[in-house]
Amino acid sequence: MTKPFLVNVEWLDYAHGSAAEEGQPLAVDLMALAEGATVRAGSVPIPVDRFDLVREIVSVAELYTSDSAVQDDDRMWFRMYPAKLIARARVWLALHQPTAPVPMTNAQRQAAFRVRQAMLKGACEVRGIWLEPRLHEQLKAYAAKLAKQAPAA
Repeated sequence: MTKPFLVNVEWLDYAHGSAAEEGQPLAVDLMALAEGATVRAGSVPIPVDRFDLVREIVSVAELYTSDSAVQDDDRMWFRMYPAKLIARARVWLALHQPTAPVPMTNAQRQAAFRVRQAMLKGACEVRGIWLEPRLHEQLKAYAAKLAKQAPAA
């Protein structure tokens, strides 16, 4: 089950409001969500498919993690919120963001390359060998000849 990432509406206005006024695209998107979304208990839900917005929230919150960054505001929760927000966002991203592809071994890369090359040339696989279609019958006949000649074990 996927849940949207929740961010305090006051924090969004405080941290991203001026950037939205300057026309920065991600900040504009965040502020549009804050204005248009249903705010639950003072939180704005960020859609599950907008990883870019969550990453933007983290990058801006990292600017506010120093003690001097939020000194002008006497609300204590504003001083603690960026660090908590960063931790929550990293966990949320780890759970919801698509995983990176597993690296292939050299043999897997070579096999994939051979398949791509064969498809480009119009070849098909016959008995583990990539051949052009006109050579398939010759290979099958030769394989049958070898099978007849093989000594019985």
